[in-house]
Amino acid sequence: MTDTEIGRVDADPMNVPQSFQVITADLIQDQGARDITDLYRNVAGVSENQYATVTYRGFRQDGIFYDGLRGDPFQSFSVPSLFGVERVEFLKGPIGMLYGASAPGGMINYVTKKPSNQFQASFRAIAGNYDRLGASGEITGPLDRKGVIAARVGGFYETYDTIQRFTKKEATMLDGGITLHLAPDAKLVTQVTHFRQNLPGNRLRGIPTTSSGEFLAPRDWNHNEATDFTKLNGTVVQSRFDGKLSEAVSLCGGSGFPRPRSAGSTRMPMAWRTRCRASSAASIAISRGSLSRAMRQPVFRPVRSSTA
Repeated sequence: MTDTEIGRVDADPMNVPQSFQVITADLIQDQGARDITDLYRNVAGVSENQYATVTYRGFRQDGIFYDGLRGDPFQSFSVPSLFGVERVEFLKGPIGMLYGASAPGGMINYVTKKPSNQFQASFRAIAGNYDRLGASGEITGPLDRKGVIAARVGGFYETYDTIQRFTKKEATMLDGGITLHLAPDAKLVTQVTHFRQNLPGNRLRGIPTTSSGEFLAPRDWNHNEATDFTKLNGTVVQSRFDGKLSEAVSLCGGSGFPRPRSAGSTRMPMAWRTRCRASSAASIAISRGSLSRAMRQPVFRPVRSSTA
């Protein structure tokens, strides 16, 4: 990596005064990361919470940017996909002077893939445990002989089950962009991304336990109904201009329009059922009275301290 946009302008990483960490596309591919949650383990000071939320240096992370533009199209219970992402930049510490009001712990900036003047094409097949299947492909290159206009088109699809029953993840993404070189040192990049996620039974409601912390159900037990689902459909349009006025002065600006639409159906039972069915033919019988008593008592007992 020869430059970064973490400081609002392209700069050599060695010349950026802020503390930051960059995860490149090579590391993403080598690690086999499916989404952003697979990358949090690589960043010091980041603790994963439920879904895509994180605690960043002790603060809840709300500063999500794409190519330096504020706005996270993945909302509700969805998790950002890594398809079409060139690298992920983690800026550590307060960012108010650069990006306005935001989380004091830092920010996460997704740098997306841009059209290239060199012809490139790739295809990738995906397979793994839990019935993981998918494929992705992309192609980029110039549209004219002079290289004034370049384009990129890509597509991604993946589906897989999880360790919990009734739970499945399905993701589809279409990505395209056009780069217009207005001058040797000026270009305008416009990108359009459409994504769709289908997440049946993905609400994280935990597993019932006794007051001593013992699980009352197997690890694959799911509190959700088989008909529960969460869906996310969205389209993101963004445009960015980069120009160089002189060796010391650069001009950049952009605008993005994310339009996510989410829908879901989840049931919150008012009372526990008297039986929790396991994934096998066996079942665990639990009396209604013992369950209600367990739910009223804390899982972890408070520790009392005394001073002399």
